[in-house]
Amino acid sequence: MQQTLLTGLTPARIAHIKSLYQDLKAELDFLVQLQAEERSRLNAVAEGRLPFIKEAAEVVENYGDDLAMPSDEIGSLTVHFADYNDMHMLMGLFASLFEGISDTTMLLGAICYDKCRLVRKYVELAIMRGVPGMETVYQDLSHLWERSNPPRENGNGSNGGANPPVPGIDPKV
Repeated sequence: MQQTLLTGLTPARIAHIKSLYQDLKAELDFLVQLQAEERSRLNAVAEGRLPFIKEAAEVVENYGDDLAMPSDEIGSLTVHFADYNDMHMLMGLFASLFEGISDTTMLLGAICYDKCRLVRKYVELAIMRGVPGMETVYQDLSHLWERSNPPRENGNGSNGGANPPVPGIDPKV
């Protein structure tokens, strides 16, 4: 695992990113927030239903006049299908961006955690050297460290435990 990652984020860059985010929210002012109950009632389109709506939209485009379908319904489907395609594309872009933000945050958190385990080890060494007050610092860190380590079940890190060992640190300490 990578032990160093520098983002180059500064207060000015963070402010700029927040400003871009606000601009984006303003640009997407039509977004809705569905309640769980509303989501469950929708005939949502996932990969399984996508071929159906694509084909039906094509049928309307190619045979709209022959269908004797009201022109406002044809227009509505055409606009909604185009909007769906555009939103689906944006969702893919933002999913990729969010995954990158999430993975970067996870990696930075793991790096911080591993480095903080080193801090705990250095506090332990300071106790051995007789530095005053380090026992209290060690107890505080140990209490928080114990709370942050759930039981390890599967050893692959997927349950919040079992991070790779940090060189020079006994993981049982």
